[in-house]
Order: sequence, then structure tokens, then C-alpha cells
Amino acid sequence: MKKTKHERVAEGLISLVRVFRLMGCKGSQGMKPPPLHPQYWVLWMLMRKPRTMTELSYQLQRSKPNMTAIVGKLMREGKVRHMQGQKDHRVVMIEITPKGRAFTKQLKRNVREAIRKNISGLSDYELDYLCNSLENVNAIMEKILREKYGGA
Repeated sequence: MKKTKHERVAEGLISLVRVFRLMGCKGSQGMKPPPLHPQYWVLWMLMRKPRTMTELSYQLQRSKPNMTAIVGKLMREGKVRHMQGQKDHRVVMIEITPKGRAFTKQLKRNVREAIRKNISGLSDYELDYLCNSLENVNAIMEKILREKYGGA
């Protein structure tokens, strides 16, 4: 039975996640995948702008108590801090600190280096094909984010 385009897209995206997971398995020669722990996603989100606990909870699909624990750990590590909302001082915003920014930038460099090592054996043709494919996927995903969620 022929799969629909929707099914093929879903399987393709799931496969990408699986590839990253396999690359990070012990004993593999590949890279470690980008960290999937919610702490890392919180830091990535805060790199763009401060957010409320409610926004973080909603965007990461975590309960508020769970998000409070995640943010609390980041606060103890000095990677984020609370600040008052500009329009409404009752609103508590979570903001990334310089230490959190430095940590996130270093993590990004580490992930890029690991990816570079993993793709170093590809031919120029394969690199061009992969690059074009990823640029297309990212452009489409950005469009979906803008249309459905107003950006991220």
C-alpha cells in the first residue's frame, strides 16, 4: 500500500530524531545528539527573549510545577533569573543570564563540531544535497511556525 505524503513526512521527521539518538549511543563513533533535556530547550528559547513561566510551560508542553523545577535548577546554576514584567510588574519573567548565554553558545559550538565530524566523510554532491534538503525543511517548518503558532 502506498503511503500518503503526510505519512512520509511524519516518518522522515521521526527518522531524523532516531538518527540523532543512534549517533549518541555508547560505542558509536558518531556524535552525541543535541541535549534533549527541557533545561536546554528553555535556554534556547530564552536566547531570543525573556518569557513567563506560563509561556515556557505551554511551548514545552510541561506542567507549571514541572517547569518551576526546571527553571529552579537553572536559577541555582546561575543560568537564568527572574525579572518583573515591563508592562505589569506582577508578571514574573524568566531571563537568561550571561552565564546561561555563554553555556548555550558553547553547547551550540560543541554540537556543530560534532555534526561537522559526522558529515566529514560525505562527498561534495552529498553535502550539497543534504544542505539543500535541510534548508528546504527549515524554510517549510518556519512557515508552519509562523502560520500556526505566530513564530517560536
